[in-house]
Amino acid sequence: MTGQILDSTLERLGVAPADHRDLMASRPRDTVLRDQIETTADGIAQTLGQRNVRPRLAEPPDGADPFYFAHVCLALLPAVRRYHRDRGIPDEISWATLSALASNLARHRRIYGIGGLDGPQWVVRVYRGLVYRLGRLVFERTELGPQVAAVRPGYGAADPALGVHIPPAGPLTPELSDDAFGQVVPFFARHFPEDVLTVAHCRSWLLDPQLADYLPDTSNLVRFARRFRPLGDGDAGDSAIVRWIFEVPNPAELDTLAPSTTLERAVLGHLQAGHHWRVRLGWLELPH
Repeated sequence: MTGQILDSTLERLGVAPADHRDLMASRPRDTVLRDQIETTADGIAQTLGQRNVRPRLAEPPDGADPFYFAHVCLALLPAVRRYHRDRGIPDEISWATLSALASNLARHRRIYGIGGLDGPQWVVRVYRGLVYRLGRLVFERTELGPQVAAVRPGYGAADPALGVHIPPAGPLTPELSDDAFGQVVPFFARHFPEDVLTVAHCRSWLLDPQLADYLPDTSNLVRFARRFRPLGDGDAGDSAIVRWIFEVPNPAELDTLAPSTTLERAVLGHLQAGHHWRVRLGWLELPH
């Protein structure tokens, strides 16, 4: 990708000025590094749209800068854009989805104070054509999974389902959630008719029912969580919730955190009282 094309691409993706500058400066000029990035991207491109394939990301080569996987995603961009066009994905949804790169670049800078890509595995899934942003929420073509299949007679763990993800992009109001879920079935029926979708699931600290002990019933987060039917006891979630809410590196020193919102005070107070948070799994029936 030439410097001029990269510049316009980063602008179209909504990359913040500091990350834009650093990505332009870190554009691989060394032949060996450039070939490695392109080889990695070509290998991932072979799995475009394949929800049952999980390519493992190789470690960056010695001496690679923090933007290595961002450049891998940029090398993937032409392939995933072709895939979107072939599937008939509207341009505005395609670019809104692919802006996950910009969001995760910005999040890395907020957490660590320097440039880099937060959650490269997630951004690569987006750039494999598995993930689509529909309004306020993000939906991933995935599988039902054993826990959900166990409560759905006649379904198997490998059957198609949608994973629900909540990007950090402002209020999560019921109206915005309703709008996103309302787009799901027609969107995937039109662009991925091979998937017979009846269920969506979400795995997040947002689904921990303990949040309702601290937040009012009218809270957007509480109302969102109550859309889902919980399954199992979940996994340890202290690090996940602290990192997400306070945007600090793991592990965080609790006494250095300065809560300023009701949610932040609830998260921190719960931990300081010796309690723990859980990452919970929940599922819901998709509207038809």
